[in-house]
Amino acid sequence: MGRPKALLEAGDGRTFLERIVATYRQAGIHRIIVVLNGALLEGMAGRLARSPGLQVLPNLEPDLGKWHSLRLGMAAVRDADHCFLQHIDQPDVDPATLHALREAATPDGYAVPVQVGRAGHPVLLPNRIIRRLAALRTDTHLRELLRDHPRTEVPVDDPRCLNNINTPEEYAAYRATAVAP
Repeated sequence: MGRPKALLEAGDGRTFLERIVATYRQAGIHRIIVVLNGALLEGMAGRLARSPGLQVLPNLEPDLGKWHSLRLGMAAVRDADHCFLQHIDQPDVDPATLHALREAATPDGYAVPVQVGRAGHPVLLPNRIIRRLAALRTDTHLRELLRDHPRTEVPVDDPRCLNNINTPEEYAAYRATAVAP
């Protein structure tokens, strides 16, 4: 992308990170853990990191890739019954989707929102998968790891769960249609 996705403008005066955190809070989720590149703890991300009820884990080795960030986050919630896995480049999570995923939670499998037959984000993981991710020492595709677990597809009425902004072109298209949640 050429710049930190966490600090991209979401179209409503907030950054991707601010929008995601606000949505989780709106959904009644009080324990929010964010893994951020340690260099982002200055400025706007740093101010947000110091807000009440938010735990920020600095990834001081971002060159190790997203799996390192994932392991840091999963280790921090190792004892949770469930946790949402939310990527920063998918800023439009809907509180109704979070509620629906929580209702569908099982102790063995994971839950994904589905819109028009396509799986979206975030993914709700049970403790069994959280512990597996926290213990991983090699990078693997999340899809490969999840194949070993039951999947619950939760139909949602929000196509924004399919948004995934990875390129400047995708960001420009997103900004052209972005609306406040």
